[in-house]
Amino acid sequence: MELLRGAEVAALLADPRTLVVDMRSSMDRKLIPPFPGAFLTGAHPWEALPDLPRGRRLVVACQAGFEAPVLAWRLKRAGHDPVSVVIGGMVACRLAGVVG
Repeated sequence: MELLRGAEVAALLADPRTLVVDMRSSMDRKLIPPFPGAFLTGAHPWEALPDLPRGRRLVVACQAGFEAPVLAWRLKRAGHDPVSVVIGGMVACRLAGVVG
C-alpha cells in the first residue's frame, strides 16, 4: 500500500486508470467537495466492500486520513492492486490546493 501526500494526488488524477474511492459521509462532502469522477461510498464501508473495478489504481481518501487505511488494507487483501491512501485525507488535498 502506497501513502500519498495531498499534492501528489493531482498528478494521479490525470491518469484515466486511477479511481479515487471517497469514503466520507455526505456532510463531509458538503465541507470539501469530492474529486470529479470519484467512487462515493459511505463513511464505514468495510463491513461490505464496495464493488470496484479490477485493474485500476485505487486511491482511498477519507476526511482526515484516519479511516482510509482500513479500507485500503481490506481492498488490498481482496486482490485490488495497486491501492494507495491519501495521508491527511481530503483535508490535506484542500490545503495543497488540489480540491476546492
